[in-house]
Amino acid sequence: MSIKNIFIYNRIYLLYPFLAYLILKVSTIDVKIENDNNSIKNLPETVNQLMQTSYDEVKLIFNDNHYAIAKSSSNKFNIKKTLIFYSDNGTVFDYQYHSSTSFNFNFQSMKNDIRIIFQNITFYNFYDDGNVNNNFMFFDLPFEHNNYQIEFNNCIFKKVHGLISKYYYASSKSVQSSPQAKYINCKFM
Repeated sequence: MSIKNIFIYNRIYLLYPFLAYLILKVSTIDVKIENDNNSIKNLPETVNQLMQTSYDEVKLIFNDNHYAIAKSSSNKFNIKKTLIFYSDNGTVFDYQYHSSTSFNFNFQSMKNDIRIIFQNITFYNFYDDGNVNNNFMFFDLPFEHNNYQIEFNNCIFKKVHGLISKYYYASSKSVQSSPQAKYINCKFM
């Protein structure tokens, strides 16, 4: 092999990892959520619209210290891809001591490895009024597989009265060995 051929071969060889990175890269859209009544009230609608896009992941970024969760029965999120609730500073989600502030996540895709991740969020002041339909967080998984994951990373649960999460799932057999719900470095106060 000539020196010229070795040089070309080495350049192509070095190009493969870069091409693989571009092909396998997960496309994520980052959306900053403002702390105003309309942004929080429309959060489920915003998420549901983003679930229709071609991105693989939707990352919601909460930069303000405190968000009052809307008192409404429409905090319903239709999940078709990975959804991340992210804060750098431990943002507080204030449920205002009301059961109608609960979050409901309805998985609507048979896509594998869908995750919901809460990162550095403080969940505060939720009250369960005893109604079986009002849970702090409800996850509806109507498919015959359990290839999903809900993660709480570095979260704090403070003054949460009632069930933290409730799951409805149709799967009767396990298709993954890792847990479907993880609480990593979380505090319950």
